[in-house]
Amino acid sequence: MADNKEMLFDRYKFYSDEELQEITVANGYTEDAEQVARQILGGDRAEYKEYIKQQEEKHQKEYYNMTNGNTIGGILKVICILVMIFGTVGSIYIASQGYEFSFASFIIPELGIIISGMIFLGFSEIIQLLQDIKDKMK
Repeated sequence: MADNKEMLFDRYKFYSDEELQEITVANGYTEDAEQVARQILGGDRAEYKEYIKQQEEKHQKEYYNMTNGNTIGGILKVICILVMIFGTVGSIYIASQGYEFSFASFIIPELGIIISGMIFLGFSEIIQLLQDIKDKMK
């Protein structure tokens, strides 16, 4: 029984206060788990505060990266999508001029559209990767 509590203590010691408060029998945990969670909440957690602080900083950086990614890279991705959509519609329109659909009139401009769209996508990925490298260097 003591080994079980030690294992639970090791498992829960890095949990946040909110996570520890959710560890109750009513939420499907065992009584031992609830006791260990209360012990950790009521005890001195000074030795784990540095670890918890690092975890919070890590989560803040991840949130920053998700919300504040490189704007230019995002704009280039949007341009890529727009070029491919409007280019394909334009190729279909050009190919359907006349009495019947001409596959050759469709495929030739479509190849140029795909290549130019992929170039924009490649530039956006390069910018995103450079931003990731910059963020890791900080």
